Amino acid sequence: HLIEYGLMGGVFRYALGVDFSSRASYVLGFVMAVIVGFGDECVQWGLPQRFFELKDVYLNAVSAGLGLVVIRYVFNTESTELDCGR
Repeated sequence: HLIEYGLMGGVFRYALGVDFSSRASYVLGFVMAVIVGFGDECVQWGLPQRFFELKDVYLNAVSAGLGLVVIRYVFNTESTELDCGR
């Protein structure tokens, strides 16, 4: 879950970063990954031998959030310095 949804959140964040601010792209990337995770559980609900479980939705959300935290603080390419109008 961690790798799958962490990367998914990162891909959504990267794609949304074109049109949205950095903060908004992280939030929207997380929300979109959670929606996809919920959708994945809904698909599993209709399949034989598979189950819809809220704990998996929670795990998907935590994984997306942790992936975005890693991307933000480990692989950050954005400048952290203040511009001060220069």
